[in-house]
Amino acid sequence: MPSDDSRLVVFLEGDGQPWHAGIVPNEDPTTRDPLALELLLRTPGKAAYVARPCYQAVPSDRCSYELWTNARYSESIVNAMVSAIIETSSRAETQELVLVGHSGGGVLAVLIAERMKSVVAVVTIAANLDIDAWTKHHQYLPLSGSLNPARSDREHPWIEVHLAGRKDVVVPSDTTNAYFERYPGAHRWTFEEHGHKCCWVEEWEQLRDKIEKEIDK
Repeated sequence: MPSDDSRLVVFLEGDGQPWHAGIVPNEDPTTRDPLALELLLRTPGKAAYVARPCYQAVPSDRCSYELWTNARYSESIVNAMVSAIIETSSRAETQELVLVGHSGGGVLAVLIAERMKSVVAVVTIAANLDIDAWTKHHQYLPLSGSLNPARSDREHPWIEVHLAGRKDVVVPSDTTNAYFERYPGAHRWTFEEHGHKCCWVEEWEQLRDKIEKEIDK
């Protein structure tokens, strides 16, 4: 990502483990395999990892199972993360933001960017950008309390690069088609050998260089 001191790269993690055995909400949905954190550790310059509300085993009376199950991309979650990112950016003394999200973190990256003026680029990795198509594909319960980026009525004035893998069975690329129909200016880069988690961390340095060139065009 750009190493300019005026920019902060913010990494957003995926959904983790909202459900136990697909039936019972987990007490702690935090991922045990934090891909976005691994990307942060491989990114030079100003960068931050912003956790999702009610994750990381942080207790709060305001937390409920809905906030990491059907309302995981709700207005309240998005607004809370916007506030956290604004505070983080202020502490880092930066004026521009690049948001990078893996899986459900990519969904949040788009929704957050729609509500912030300082975002210059959004990068998603294996993101379920059309949550309706995604839940239908897997025959999951609808995320009725969530916002769907593919159905947004907001403009996207920033650069957006979306990385997808042909071998991703968690978020098959055809489940995101409606998003790219809605936002034809978005870049979709598809990699033949990549899956949902393989091999983004291992190839992040090369991918980062390519993304930087796209942002700085």
